[in-house]
Amino acid sequence: ARKMEYYLRYDSVAQSLGCTDGVQRIRLQTTLRSQTPPGVRRLSPFVTGNGAFTPRGDILMQLSIYGPWHGHIESIVVDGRNETTTSGTQDGHEVGLLAIKLKPNQSVHVTAVLESGKGQTGSIRVSSTPGMQLDEDPATYDGC
Repeated sequence: ARKMEYYLRYDSVAQSLGCTDGVQRIRLQTTLRSQTPPGVRRLSPFVTGNGAFTPRGDILMQLSIYGPWHGHIESIVVDGRNETTTSGTQDGHEVGLLAIKLKPNQSVHVTAVLESGKGQTGSIRVSSTPGMQLDEDPATYDGC
């Protein structure tokens, strides 16, 4: 059992890139950070994992990026590299799935460009699934 996500911190911001014919282009930027304590590899394997899939103390996770309802994920870039994602849909939202690996105290920067569904030119709402951070309320950013 791994519990390393306890040390995962993240921030996301969104920006409208403009609207054309009622479709909004959005840039979503997320930074994922491993904030592990010194000597993390000396913690119990019940916390760090046993090293079978990733070195003890690393965080290996799946990041899911959900596009706007009836919208599209145009691109995803991780630390400057274009990524091909496994994708699908859930309840009208296109979903991009990425495997992310963080070494102790490493940061990864993810930028996604999204297109909204037709007529979605208003405010942009960004939310994340619960983690150990205290400020996990959805954030709202200006639309077109």
